[in-house]
Amino acid sequence: MCCSWRAPRTGRAAATTRRARARSSRRCRPRARRGFTREEGVAAELAARLHEARGLRVAARAYALEARYAWERWGALAVLERCEREFAHLLDPPPRPASSAQRVSTEATSRVVLDLDSVIKASQILSEEIVYPRLIAKIMATLVENAGATAGALVLNRDDGPVVLGRAEVTGEPPAPQEAARATPLRESSALPVGLVSYVLRTGKPVVVNDATTDPELQQSPDPYLRERAPRAILCAPIIRAGVTRGAAYLENTLVAGCFTDERLETVQILASQAAISIENATLYDQLEAKVRARTRELEEARARAEVASAAKSEFLASMSHELRTPLNAILGYARIMLRPAGLEDAAREGLTTILRSGAHLLELIDDVLDMAKIEARRLELQPTVARLPELLREIAAIVEISAREQGVTLRYRAAPGLPARALVDEKRLRQVLLNLLGNAIKFTPRGEVRFLVEVDDERERAEDVARVRFTVEDTGIGIAHGKLATIFDPFEQAGTANQRARGTGLGLAISQRLVERMGGRIEVESQPGEGSRFWFSLPLARPREGAGARAERDARGAPPPRREHLVTPPRSLVDELVALHRHGDLLRIGERARELADEAPELTAYFLELARRADDFDDEGVRALLERAGVDHATR
Repeated sequence: MCCSWRAPRTGRAAATTRRARARSSRRCRPRARRGFTREEGVAAELAARLHEARGLRVAARAYALEARYAWERWGALAVLERCEREFAHLLDPPPRPASSAQRVSTEATSRVVLDLDSVIKASQILSEEIVYPRLIAKIMATLVENAGATAGALVLNRDDGPVVLGRAEVTGEPPAPQEAARATPLRESSALPVGLVSYVLRTGKPVVVNDATTDPELQQSPDPYLRERAPRAILCAPIIRAGVTRGAAYLENTLVAGCFTDERLETVQILASQAAISIENATLYDQLEAKVRARTRELEEARARAEVASAAKSEFLASMSHELRTPLNAILGYARIMLRPAGLEDAAREGLTTILRSGAHLLELIDDVLDMAKIEARRLELQPTVARLPELLREIAAIVEISAREQGVTLRYRAAPGLPARALVDEKRLRQVLLNLLGNAIKFTPRGEVRFLVEVDDERERAEDVARVRFTVEDTGIGIAHGKLATIFDPFEQAGTANQRARGTGLGLAISQRLVERMGGRIEVESQPGEGSRFWFSLPLARPREGAGARAERDARGAPPPRREHLVTPPRSLVDELVALHRHGDLLRIGERARELADEAPELTAYFLELARRADDFDDEGVRALLERAGVDHATR
């Protein structure tokens, strides 16, 4: 019975031993692969003792050799000597070579490889990581791993005093970036010996303690950390940048005494220097990011304020236009009435004519300001319709010819063959641009001639659906100084003499350039002072499809009114309310009421929408002509 009882125990013991040996082997290999040198040495020693106790001398010798190799790579000389003494009977041939020079060479090579590897890792941190929290976490992990420590912390000097950053330990998980970068004042920290670190920060000298448990000075220290934590080996190295102590790296080993050799101290100092550069770069990057975020917020706030200001400006301009046009229309209306009598004295007629001329000039200024405001607010929309291009161009030439004759200037107009008879274009805006360019040419040409040429820009552009038409205005006037050519299209920029500048606002060319750009072109200019100037631009004009000519032609100021067969007009009774509003100069209300009537009377939609558009453009004369036409049409039916 005794034998039968012992046999199972012997079997179970053997099985337990086999499992222990297997576990020892499995624990050694992963640690070696992962680079945990200290854990590899501890595991190899335990495996050597286990196998020797079981009588497996060959396996025990193999593990003892692994342990010696691990401590040699780790650089812990005191631990290496203890290992060699304990397993001297297993390490055959003797662990120490006969030649001391060979051993010194091996140790020096190991240290060089170790230092080089550490510097490479630090350089990788410097080049690959710039985000401050992640950088601190990586620096801590690198210092602890390469110094042979079990724990460590980073201390940085700041304006409000030194602070301790997240603690790192080899036995636990690496600290999270945000946790690693969390700062605690040094005097309040419980993660390291405050007195010892303060000494390093104050003197800028490193401190190495081989065995804190036997050091008489540390044994008498009142620091609670040393009493509670009881570390064995301690290393605290200053972080110096440009001769200034920026912080300190604190490292400790709670398992092995004497592991922080001179070579390890040198490695830590190299790493600390690299860490100082990395931290400085990351701090600058953080500050730059903060400035960018602050600037972005400022720009967003400025944009919001600008949008509010733009809306307020648009509302103000609309109100101002209404408030200015109302009394101005009354002044111009009464001036026209007073000019009707045939027996009016010459002085009175001249005064009334001056009133009309000044009022027309003021209306032109208001239109320019409104157009510029619409363009800046991006609220100006083109209204392309079918225009009879030759008729439009002849009409423009006829209008400016009067001004040219009054000034003694010859106007030469020529339309080249091949121009499209009809084209889709915003007739009002094209007329506005050409009248501005021709008016400037006449104004700045004291004598000589102004040439107005229209032609198809390129034979290749004579496509079936689109024609690119070039408009050229050339004069023999005073020209433009070369220094002014770069700014001639800027708002409120004017050329010429003081008397000539007083006759405009400096907005004409700026508005014209933006209108042409909206239509698909760009005004170009070349000029020679004393010889004249040449302005030109090209526009892609679409040819209307067959049947599109039935659309009503646009009616702008100075253009003939819409033909009767294309626009159904309402009876006089339906527009009496609008006529009353027009007498008061309330064009804004006319536009609103016209849209309401367009919805109420579908058969008159075209008339009321056209009326609303003219009211929105503050086209007082166009609104008057359309309202008067309603009564005339129905009176003749």
